[in-house]
Amino acid sequence: MSTITARFTTLIRILLVGVFMTTSVFLLYHQTAKAAQVCNNGSTITMGKYWLNSNLWGANTGSGSQCIWDTSISGSNIAWGTSWNWTGQANSVKSYDSSVLGWHWGWMNSNTGLPIQLSSNQSVQTSWSYNLTQTTPGGIDVSYDTWLSPNPNLGNANPSDEVMVWLYHGGGVQPVGSRQTTVTIDGTSWDLWQGSTSWQVYSFVRTSNTSSQSLNLMDFYQYLISRGLSSSKYLLSVESGTEIFTGAGQLNTTSYSTNVGTGSGGPTPTPNPTHTPTPTPTSTPTGNSVHVGYQVTSQWSNGFSANIAITNNSATTINGWKLQFAFPGNQQITQLWNGSESQIGNQVTVTNASYNATIAPGQSVSVGFNGTLSGSNPNPTSFTLNGSPTS
Repeated sequence: MSTITARFTTLIRILLVGVFMTTSVFLLYHQTAKAAQVCNNGSTITMGKYWLNSNLWGANTGSGSQCIWDTSISGSNIAWGTSWNWTGQANSVKSYDSSVLGWHWGWMNSNTGLPIQLSSNQSVQTSWSYNLTQTTPGGIDVSYDTWLSPNPNLGNANPSDEVMVWLYHGGGVQPVGSRQTTVTIDGTSWDLWQGSTSWQVYSFVRTSNTSSQSLNLMDFYQYLISRGLSSSKYLLSVESGTEIFTGAGQLNTTSYSTNVGTGSGGPTPTPNPTHTPTPTPTSTPTGNSVHVGYQVTSQWSNGFSANIAITNNSATTINGWKLQFAFPGNQQITQLWNGSESQIGNQVTVTNASYNATIAPGQSVSVGFNGTLSGSNPNPTSFTLNGSPTS
């Protein structure tokens, strides 16, 4: 072998070794960065304010497994996945691997924004996008599972109510109880089911499946309040996951978030039933400096829920407020929170509660209510605050 050939061969060997070492480091890096995964009942993974819960609560009715893993987190938005393979009783849930915000027979993370009292009508804005693949078709629902209790500091005791929102279901499965009615909430049609186990169960089943939805979950609770649910109860947790009855498959959540109001959680103030005097209204900025937004959040055959937001766009603090407007139709308010109301004919007056009388510059307060109607439900067209017109 010539000297030149030997040197060339040695150079090739050095290059190959370098490529091999670089590839090894690359592979090692990706193995280290691989997402955590848990498969045993009760195992968890923390993701910021959320935690992933391996929940195989019905495994004794079949044979198989379900695993869950984290994928990514960016602020309040997370991505995660779960896979399963179950056989057994077709009408029994085997597992519900899910992300959890708040309580699940105990508290794990702080700074979740929960619990909140339903009477506060704080928004519970959530968005969920996912891809679902079933290699062996079976019974499944992809759903929110939320928990209520009159006790905001519930430990490991049972809640009083479970409210589910099903975005997808297949394999002929159905919720606990019986179908009650069909209702439109947040622009989507849902079948409401009601039943009981060790607690009351309400299930809103989307009339058509979807793999992406944004909702204000508070709108579902306010609808239930219109049907008799106590507004003094607290929302303890919001969970999102897959109830698996049978079959095999995988769900990859590409984007998920739940954000509760603007507070830091804990019990929220409620109106004083003795109507403690509130601050005397002062002069209020007029014109475009005060904005009132009116939105119907849900509606059914003879009733509806609505939200009114008052925003102070001025540089002056509002100390005490009285909002007045007229319904264009025959709407009648039956229950209002975050204020007190009086109605004569179609003329409505809403006065602040003791805890939201002040609206600082750039801030907003919200008032929600349930009402009855017959026929159409047009929105009010003009409002005054402390006697001054608003935008």
